[in-house]
Amino acid sequence: MTQIEKRTIELNSPERALKDGRDLVLPGVRSKEAGLIEAVEELAFDEMNLVELPFALLTDAKEANFKPVAEIPLSPNGCESLVANARGSVPTALAERVVLGLMWLTMQENGFKSATVRFPLRVLIEHYMYPDRFGRNRASGVFLRRVEEELNRVADTRIRSDRWYDKQLGRQTRMNAAIIDYVQVVEEGGRNCARTVEVRWGAQIFKSICDRYTKALDVRTILKIDRPLDLRFYRWLDRQLGTKSREVVHSCQNFARYKLLMRGQKVDRGGRTASSYVVGKLKEALERLDHIGFSVRMTVDEAVADYRLVFERIAGPHNEAVALDQAALLVLQFQRLAHGLPESAKKRRIAELDRDEAGRWLNDYGFAQAQWMIRRAVELHRQSGHKERTLFRFKALGFYENKALADFERQASRPASKHPPSPANAEAAYLAYREAELARARTAFSDEEIAAVRTEVEHEIAAQYDDGSLKPSERVLRTLVTSAMEARLLEEIGALSETAFLRKQSTGRNSR
Repeated sequence: MTQIEKRTIELNSPERALKDGRDLVLPGVRSKEAGLIEAVEELAFDEMNLVELPFALLTDAKEANFKPVAEIPLSPNGCESLVANARGSVPTALAERVVLGLMWLTMQENGFKSATVRFPLRVLIEHYMYPDRFGRNRASGVFLRRVEEELNRVADTRIRSDRWYDKQLGRQTRMNAAIIDYVQVVEEGGRNCARTVEVRWGAQIFKSICDRYTKALDVRTILKIDRPLDLRFYRWLDRQLGTKSREVVHSCQNFARYKLLMRGQKVDRGGRTASSYVVGKLKEALERLDHIGFSVRMTVDEAVADYRLVFERIAGPHNEAVALDQAALLVLQFQRLAHGLPESAKKRRIAELDRDEAGRWLNDYGFAQAQWMIRRAVELHRQSGHKERTLFRFKALGFYENKALADFERQASRPASKHPPSPANAEAAYLAYREAELARARTAFSDEEIAAVRTEVEHEIAAQYDDGSLKPSERVLRTLVTSAMEARLLEEIGALSETAFLRKQSTGRNSR
């Protein structure tokens, strides 16, 4: 038995902990908090259905503007929801930590051999929910009552979903279930006796944990997170990026409403207003989550009003948020080709009609192909009998769209030409090649190796400003570092430079 296991048993033995919840200070441990954290580290885990199906609001019952909520949707069609009984409210933000702590306490007490667990409320709070917070001071009676209220809110609420994953069946199922079956007060508590409750887990959540549809959690990271949004966002990121490098969210607004349970007038307004608000909150959360776990890059695609998000694991200590308005880039390309807009022109507002049409081209063809087709469509217009008429709107390209698509597909399928490819097609081909090579590099190198490259690049770029020259903003520095790191990775795997690639495209196959 390891020392941590011995400490865990001593910390939570019925004789010492569950009897009255008094302070525990272990021999050889720097403090009570250090010993409690070490004990919980061995126990911390999450249940995956409770990540995919959030069970608590982001607001807290103690907030002045809190209003009880009897039902909240978990899907756009309204078929999935959290539903409280007629007298209650769905759980509030505190419930998330209550349920996590209760899972860890149950694992310690009976290893989930039984769905029923009995404990003093003070032990749940001080040993499992916040093992780093309470030293000489104890959890107040007010806080104990708040935790008990949340236990009852959880017991009063049912999850109705079509996406409850049953590991034993190996598929998602339709479910109507409660997380907690009952909460019973078995000791009222007083000066010489701790307030003690008995809780029975709901049958389906108990089964899911026993089936090990779970994932280990980093408890030290959890304890550093203060805000409810950050905790829920972290749990989702940890679940999605724990075993894969990339996760795509096609609707940031649905993600906010049904995965994070963000609510309010700005979210309900829809359109770009809602998307900008949601992305702003996620960026703030990522900044607060810096240095406390794996690093994440959030790429925001603003091509359509309901932004698309891509989350990726990256090397290095910092999270990143990158705005990518590919629809706007396509519109600007159209304006440069059709209107003669100079490269040096200041950034301008993109009309929604143009943005929507460019977004459709993005969805239908992808960025590189859409770029080629825009160039070809403008060429076709200049060759037509209507060349004197200006193409004022992006939508005007629709007249040439099918012909441009046919030309693209014909060129893509034809054997190697004796003539070099057009600049537009070659540029699109190189962009696709570069992305494929970057994906290969991220697979070829470990996270540690990529982190080492990033650190080296950061030092090199920082050294460029040691002479006192004006240092760019933090955002610009991160972009420079990312660009330089990707160039270094491409070099390491032997990828062709753009010049070499284009030369090969124009002469390689013809020389064979």
